[in-house]
Amino acid sequence: MLLLGMALSVPACLLAAFAPSDGVLFAARVLGGPSAGMAYPTTLALIAALWSGPGRTKSTALWSALGGAIASLGPLVAGALLEQFSWGSVFLITLPLVAVALPMAARVVPSHVNETTDPVDNPGGILSVVLVAALILAINFAPVPNKGTLAIGLAAIAVAALIGRRWRVRVRSLASGRC
Repeated sequence: MLLLGMALSVPACLLAAFAPSDGVLFAARVLGGPSAGMAYPTTLALIAALWSGPGRTKSTALWSALGGAIASLGPLVAGALLEQFSWGSVFLITLPLVAVALPMAARVVPSHVNETTDPVDNPGGILSVVLVAALILAINFAPVPNKGTLAIGLAAIAVAALIGRRWRVRVRSLASGRC
């Protein structure tokens, strides 16, 4: 997931940077979302799988600090690029990072780490995605008259469904003695 996400970010960045229309830019951003969604959370999952105890705490702190630093530097670098180059240049910021990170990850990150045979909660994952999407929509549309109510309602339904799902999974785990 990490390598695929980083690899997919390259065409997404290039397509966005040189988009001839807003439709192509939109498509590039749609491709960029899942690529980031595959790569970024996987890094935290790898930290949890590779380290334990104080090593995990230090690694998570470093992950958080680097993420915060990059997130805060992004707008500054983008602003500097916009002063000198076209708007598409801001989408090229990711390319040097990927050029360094992709070969390093391919060489250093193990392909199998503390894998488990526990079943994956796919419905819970889907509900989580719906919840995050609904919250983003609610945040964006809440100030718009007659637009925020649907997103806020969807977010509330997603929260209730996710809580219900977690409760049912917990009850089943207790019943089967797996907790």
